[in-house]
Amino acid sequence: MVKKRKTLEDDIERLQERIWRRGRGKIKNKADFLAVYRSYLKDNDAKANVALQESVFSSMQSKHKGISSAVTTKKERAKAFVKAGQKPSAAEFDTIGYQKRGGRQVYARRTKYRYKNREVIVFRDKKGRFVHVPKTSR
Repeated sequence: MVKKRKTLEDDIERLQERIWRRGRGKIKNKADFLAVYRSYLKDNDAKANVALQESVFSSMQSKHKGISSAVTTKKERAKAFVKAGQKPSAAEFDTIGYQKRGGRQVYARRTKYRYKNREVIVFRDKKGRFVHVPKTSR
């Protein structure tokens, strides 16, 4: 069961954990963090919010030891983290669903999107295919 977020610190903690998972736990400095942060929030207005960015980074530094505040990195490493921020991590696929053809059991993740002023929830597997998840296991 997911615990309900009640404060801004809970939101920052959740965003920090999401970015850490998208970076596959290999974020070593602020440049790596910024690459994942910006690619994760590419369509969101919050990526320009410097105060939010700094608070998420300080939360990450306090939780995961060994992350430096250096902003410089190699070009190849920065490109790798931009791609990592766009691609979901394996830890996000935590729901068991069934493919339409053959009924094979696969791991899926929950995806939300807006359609005609309502929020639609669908489940997709690692290859992006739609998956049926019984209501009892949601």
